[in-house]
Amino acid sequence: MKISIAVLILIPFALCAQRPPASGQIVGVSGTGNTSVTTTGPQTPGAAVVIDANGNHVAGSSGGSATHLFGASFGSTASGATPLAATQSIPAILPAGFTAAECDITVVPNDTATFKVYRIATGGTAVPTSGNSLNTSGISISTGGLARVTTLTDFSSLVFAAEDAVVVALTAVGGTATYASFVCHN
Repeated sequence: MKISIAVLILIPFALCAQRPPASGQIVGVSGTGNTSVTTTGPQTPGAAVVIDANGNHVAGSSGGSATHLFGASFGSTASGATPLAATQSIPAILPAGFTAAECDITVVPNDTATFKVYRIATGGTAVPTSGNSLNTSGISISTGGLARVTTLTDFSSLVFAAEDAVVVALTAVGGTATYASFVCHN
C-alpha cells in the first residue's frame, strides 16, 4: 500500500512541471520528448525561434531567418525496390524566398546521383523544364550515401523568391540506387 501512495503523490508533482506557458514564454520539445518553458520576454510576431536538442531556446529573430528549403525524393528504400532511372523530376512552388547556402543529397544504397534545379521566376503556372536550368553540370554525389554540398558554384543563381516555380530533376543515377533525395536550404 505504501508503494501505491508514493506513486500517487509523485505523479501530480511530475505533471506540475509541465505547466502551460505564460505570455512571453516559448515552449520547446527536447530530443527526449520533455517540454521546456523558457522566459524570453515579448516575442515579435513572425519571429523564428530555434530550440536545441535539450529544449532550450537558443536563438530567435524576425524577418525570414527561419530555415527555408525545397527538395524532392525519388524511389523507395524498401527491400526489393526497383533501381531508379534518371530523368525523373518533381515540381513545386516556393512559399517563401531565401538564398540557398547548401544542398543535402541522400542515396540508398550508396551510389552516384546528379541533380539539377530548374526555375521560372515568380508567378504563372508553367512547370520549369531543362531550358530553365540553374545548373551547368548539376550537383552530384560520387561516393557514400550522404553528402552536404556547400560549394554551389554550379548554380547560376542561389537567390529564390516566394512563388518561384522550381523543379528538382534527377538527371543521372548509378545502377543500384533505389532511393535518392535532394534538399536545398539556407
